[in-house]
Amino acid sequence: MRTLATDRLLLRDFTAGDVEAVHAYAADPEVCRYMEWGPNTLEQTHEFVDRMVAAASQPERAAFNWAVTVGGALVGTCMISVTSAQHRRGEVGYAVAREHWGRGYATEAASAVLAFAWDELGLHRVEATCRPGNLGSQRVLRKLGMQQEGVMRSHMLIRGNREDSLLFAVVAGDAPGAVRRGTSTSQVMRRLLLGLGASRSITLVGRTVSCEDDRDVRRPNPRRQRRATVSVPRAFGRRPDKTGGVVSVAQGQMARVRLRAAAKVVAALALVLAVADGFRWGNRWYVATQFAQSDVDWGNSMVAHAHEALVRGLALLLVAAVAAAIGWRVRVVVHR
Repeated sequence: MRTLATDRLLLRDFTAGDVEAVHAYAADPEVCRYMEWGPNTLEQTHEFVDRMVAAASQPERAAFNWAVTVGGALVGTCMISVTSAQHRRGEVGYAVAREHWGRGYATEAASAVLAFAWDELGLHRVEATCRPGNLGSQRVLRKLGMQQEGVMRSHMLIRGNREDSLLFAVVAGDAPGAVRRGTSTSQVMRRLLLGLGASRSITLVGRTVSCEDDRDVRRPNPRRQRRATVSVPRAFGRRPDKTGGVVSVAQGQMARVRLRAAAKVVAALALVLAVADGFRWGNRWYVATQFAQSDVDWGNSMVAHAHEALVRGLALLLVAAVAAAIGWRVRVVVHR
């Protein structure tokens, strides 16, 4: 039994008890929209699961189909098949239940499967195809470092219609493509991350300078490039070495990076304002003591201002503590 584990996912062989969970996505027309199979009937799903269970028991396998699970719940599937043992070629595929789209599960699962293809199967080239209208799958393949190599015209017969396919491929040692997420906020986040200091969970991998919205990619470390996912500049107080560096954050974790950075900014601002209020409180209190005898009303007014500054400063300290706790507790998961 071959299982693969990532930071969030467990990829395991299918079991007979997976029929209901598989049928939940295999019968969904949106999941099957660009696939040559589906939407499945319950009988077709039973046949698929039975084939997968039987294949998993074979000692020699040319194809591996894993059930992708999160916390024990099956959310999709990911596969790798050896299309040519002589030429060390393979093909990767995946499907994820619609309610789990947008969480990076397909990219994370396929990254683990690609690592298995390089390390365990000894493949040199892995291909994948998708339909031109399947923009989500195209994004996943590009995040995996795959390059579009062409268009295969009239490649698939899908529910009676001839469909073109885009051919993507990655070769062992290929440089990962620069990730472009298309929002101006990525440049802002780069500057924030560069000045904020680093999470201990973010680690250096490879020797590539590859950042969001950057098109300049240096020579990679081939042994590490296949594990890279979304890349952000090396940050959090770590100095770049002479060869440059890349911090690789697991897919779906950029929201956590942004939350952590925002929490640190809020904590720093609140602390600065709290210190300013501390000085203001001290000044008002000193003035109040000086005028307490000569001008009672003025002295009472200064005491009131001092109390306001004290309360505001304590509240800001509380905000700073909460923001710092959030920044410390939010973990950013990486592929190692």
